[in-house]
Parts: sequence; C-alpha cells; structure tokens
Amino acid sequence: MKAEKAFSRMTGFASVELAMITPVFLGMLFGIIEFGVVLYDKAIITNASLQLAQAGATMTTTSKTSPPTQQVIDNVVQALTSTAALSSVIGTTLGDVTTSSAPSVIATIDKLWDGLGYRLTVTVNYQYQGAVLVPVMKLLSGADLSNGIPLSTKTTVYLN
Repeated sequence: MKAEKAFSRMTGFASVELAMITPVFLGMLFGIIEFGVVLYDKAIITNASLQLAQAGATMTTTSKTSPPTQQVIDNVVQALTSTAALSSVIGTTLGDVTTSSAPSVIATIDKLWDGLGYRLTVTVNYQYQGAVLVPVMKLLSGADLSNGIPLSTKTTVYLN
C-alpha cells in the first residue's frame, strides 16, 4: 500500500524533468551543429585563400634578377581582391545563413627576394554571425562579438 501511495505522488516528476532538460539538450544540440558550421566555414575560407594564392602565383613569373614591377603587383592584387575572384572560389558554399557579409581578401607581394622568391600573401577575413553560438559565447564570456566570430586565414606562396 505504501508503494502505491508513493508512486501516485511521483507521477508528475517525469514531465517536470523533461521540461527542465529539453531546453538544455536542444541548446547543446544546436550549438554542436553550429560549431560544425563554423569549422566548415573556416575550411572554406582556408581553401579560398589557398586557391587565390595559387592563382596569383601563376599570374606572373619572376626571378632574383627580375623582381615584379609595381604594375604587375597592382594587377595581381586587384585580380585577387576582386569580388569576382572570391565568388568564383567560394561561390555560395559558406554555411552561415544569418549574415549577408562576404569575406574580404587582402593580397600583398613583397618586393624583397628572401632566398626562395618573392612572397605573395593572401589573407581572407570573415565574420561569422550565428544564431545560437554567438549569443551563447557573448553571454558566457562577455566578449564583444557584435560583429560575430572573426575567422581569418593566411596563405603565403613564393612567386617563381
């Protein structure tokens, strides 16, 4: 008899526990999914940086005795930082659907021969605006993530 009374008093506990655990579980689930999207976007911009650097390295030929002229440098930098070049490499593959900001590209060519060649450096910067991860990181860390999570990658190749 005592067991029946104890059981009848505990009938609502399961639904209360479910109501308490469900938001935590869903938050963790969507956080894990969004963290995967951040890593995917990082891989996309890393690949874009590499492809742009490789394309820039094939745009000109140099040697120790014939450094790139300023006109060549300007042409390569302009070609690599154009919206068309970036969209041809990245397209619409970024996973962040909450932002319309495009990655930015910075390209530089050093005019000093350093033993291996002239360095072409391509940097791709991107601000990830997420639905779950950014607000949670703001809340927990107190960091200023008003522009989102900054993702950046740099690739350096030698012109030859």
